[in-house]
Amino acid sequence: MRSIATAVLAAVVLSPLICLGQALSDRVPGDAVVYVGWKGTDSLGPAYEQSHLKAVLAASQLRQFVNDSIPLLVARVSQDDPQAGQVLAMVADMGGPLWRYPSAVYFGGVDQTNPNQPSPKLAILCQAGADAAGLAQKINALLTNGGAAGAVQCRVADQLVIVSTFAFPDHPQLTLSQNKDFQASVGSLSKDPVAVAYVDGVAANALADQLVPQFGGPQGQRLWPQVRQTLGVDGIKHIAWTAGFEGRNWAVQVLVDAPAPRHGLLALGDSQPLADELIRLIPQSADSAAAGTCDLDGLFTTISTGVTRFSPESGQQFQQGLAQLNQMLGLNVQQDLLAALGPQWAYYTDTTASGAGPIGIVVLNRPRNADQLQASLTKLEQVANGMLKQQLQNKVTVEIRQETIGGVTVHYFAVPMIAPAWAIKDGTLYVALYPQVLATALNRPAGGKSILENPGFQLVRKELGAPEKLTAFTFADLPRTVPTGYLAWLMFGRLYQGLGDLYGMQTPPLLLPPLDKLLAETEPAGSVSWSDDGGFHAKAITPFPGAEALSGGIPAMGMVEGPLLVGVMLPSLNHAREAANRVKCASNLKQIGMAIMLYSNENHGAYPPDLGTLVKTEDIRPAVFVCPTSGTPVPPGNLTLDQAADWVNANSSYVYVGAGLKAGADPAIVVAYEKDENHRDGMNILFADGHVDWVPLDRAHELIQQSGKGPGM
Repeated sequence: MRSIATAVLAAVVLSPLICLGQALSDRVPGDAVVYVGWKGTDSLGPAYEQSHLKAVLAASQLRQFVNDSIPLLVARVSQDDPQAGQVLAMVADMGGPLWRYPSAVYFGGVDQTNPNQPSPKLAILCQAGADAAGLAQKINALLTNGGAAGAVQCRVADQLVIVSTFAFPDHPQLTLSQNKDFQASVGSLSKDPVAVAYVDGVAANALADQLVPQFGGPQGQRLWPQVRQTLGVDGIKHIAWTAGFEGRNWAVQVLVDAPAPRHGLLALGDSQPLADELIRLIPQSADSAAAGTCDLDGLFTTISTGVTRFSPESGQQFQQGLAQLNQMLGLNVQQDLLAALGPQWAYYTDTTASGAGPIGIVVLNRPRNADQLQASLTKLEQVANGMLKQQLQNKVTVEIRQETIGGVTVHYFAVPMIAPAWAIKDGTLYVALYPQVLATALNRPAGGKSILENPGFQLVRKELGAPEKLTAFTFADLPRTVPTGYLAWLMFGRLYQGLGDLYGMQTPPLLLPPLDKLLAETEPAGSVSWSDDGGFHAKAITPFPGAEALSGGIPAMGMVEGPLLVGVMLPSLNHAREAANRVKCASNLKQIGMAIMLYSNENHGAYPPDLGTLVKTEDIRPAVFVCPTSGTPVPPGNLTLDQAADWVNANSSYVYVGAGLKAGADPAIVVAYEKDENHRDGMNILFADGHVDWVPLDRAHELIQQSGKGPGM
């Protein structure tokens, strides 16, 4: 275990590499399970000289920030904490060579020569040239200070700095660059990448087959084949990722080599090509858009099957919980709702139609059964409104309402700040955060020009060289959206620069280029993905790395709208969660009441002496006696009936006061109630006639006292 910990320390020390082509693949053993390579900024190649990235960096003061401000930060930290400053200085000194020179990360599995102390075969390499000896000296000093010297080796071979947890060969007999699978995978993506990542799926699966049973014990050995089958990961042969320059742009490509037929969750990637009917619902004027597959019905089935495969008992509990949910909602969640939704989704934002930023988003779905979906969503609204009315006790009005707009029934959640809305028109589900945005989408004329006629979208598709039939795509018209987010990013950057200036870092003012310089290097960006019998493919193109983050969507959401929406949504989510927990408790008490009635019928009208008796005599599980908010863990399913009864009597979230009562008692008498701490502002109460009511805390105490069943009575 010590070797694993020290290897992790070494990885953390050199973590900048992992975040960053094929560099040093001729110095890495060919048995690599995982490989990550980076050319280094000193050898980006001739494509960089003509790239948008170089022009953007030339217009900014990022280099000055790194070269001047970081040393000032180290000096400032050293004044307050010399030891921390020393470590920070060493890390900063190492960062330069690792960033500038070709570097790589290698993982070759786990060395189990000593079964009691398995060690990961991890190595990090840097072709540091004349700086190799100095870099190695600094790394060794850092490893010594961290207590990892000896377990992690650092040495220099042919100006190559090698940090490893095992005896890494100076010149491997068979290198990764000679590995035919590596050549085929990476070569199919890019001929001259700046950065590469590669995973040998066959070796990774074999390693998992070896380690999971060893460290997981008998249970891990039993469950792992089922987990692997459910995930479908055993069908993955290789994964390759490359990034580099294409013309002036930055391109990323991905290959998941997973030949058909595929199974488990992996099979969900076998999506049908995007339907033209869905894509044409996105207007030509959209400035950002995406479409893809998310088959909620298929996902639900896969998860349900997987749970049952892992544990038949858990599968049975899952189905019982689902049946309770279906009963509470008055519909079959999977058949009536999830199966009614279509498997393909899309979204878009359109500054000209609904304003700038992500809160103007419109989500689209083509349902399998629009009428069934309409009925199911309307039913859910009715249930939600009933729950809200019951929980809020008329203090305020929170409800989902309906309004006819342009001949279409629009449903919206009438709450402050945002009002999530949905409607179904011409067999399409529309969802937006405001009825006004939804109305604009609904009013778009049928047959109007779509994103397929958008020149920016056409340009991106052409540059990506994508096939006609896609399973997913994204699009961002950056020349239109960057100005929207630019000021937000200036504020964001100035926040951190200002803090640095307050502590003497003297950060340069133009960390972000002026807008005119930035726009001159900005083009539309996008990505596409598709699948075939060989596996899954994806490609993305952008003017320079991180360009999408400068658009009006991400920074505006993160800086302005993000906190606003979080402030609005977190209380709503908490209330929704609490409402669901209250409903669950009410359901628990109703089941307890039914079990009491069954017991009474079998025992001459007498109520049971305690709740544990119900577990021994009626078909009711201990989990029914647990409030979701109590934090009480549900007992294991292998308890005897007597053990389960004792557990319920000792741990029940509900107070039973019905001992001594008989059938036909006054309906107003309290039979069982929740503990005060379950929900704080109220509780569910079970009455003698079997009904359950939610009652505010003060009133609940009065009812319990009136029944003569309060504490100490």
